[in-house]
Amino acid sequence: MSKIIALCGIDGSGKSTYINYISTYFLSLNKSVHVADPMKNGIYNNSLRQGGSCKSSKVMYEKYTPELVSITYALDLLNSMNKIVNLNHDVIITHRHYLCCLACAELFTNNLDMIRKIISLVKRPDLIVYLDTDIEVAYSRIVKRAEELSIKEDKLNLMKCKKTYEKLIEQISTELVIVNTDRDITNNQFELKKLNMKINNIL
Repeated sequence: MSKIIALCGIDGSGKSTYINYISTYFLSLNKSVHVADPMKNGIYNNSLRQGGSCKSSKVMYEKYTPELVSITYALDLLNSMNKIVNLNHDVIITHRHYLCCLACAELFTNNLDMIRKIISLVKRPDLIVYLDTDIEVAYSRIVKRAEELSIKEDKLNLMKCKKTYEKLIEQISTELVIVNTDRDITNNQFELKKLNMKINNIL
């Protein structure tokens, strides 16, 4: 059965960078790897976007209730993970998972009952990699992308999201490693050694 590693953290924490690192690491060990982003371009959230002609997430949150938008993300996560877990790979690495879904939902709504019920059906990862990043560092990385900021990428929401992550990771029973990503990955050897030890343990 595939081992699932889920990367979580605020926008700008380096999820894509560390997914590439972990993927390359496992491939060097001759392990088959599948990388997925289970909440991106999902059928439920896309249906909501297209039905309301929403050109951005900001418009979508303005047009619909935040609870409804969050439910579609949770459904997309469940739908994608149900398909992913049946893939025949040694390792599945996900860009976001249930912690990300909850952390984002809490930015916009306090009514999380239905979202939690949906998420309870999602297969839990074998390892959660939480990328802990200073808000200023994360924001500077986001700005360098030279793209329009999403609704959750302003400093206030980054700060709220980070606090929610910190609260959530205290409650989980899943195997967890916290990696500080303030430094560029090429200068982050101590944190990489800690990460390598954890990902080796799940094989």
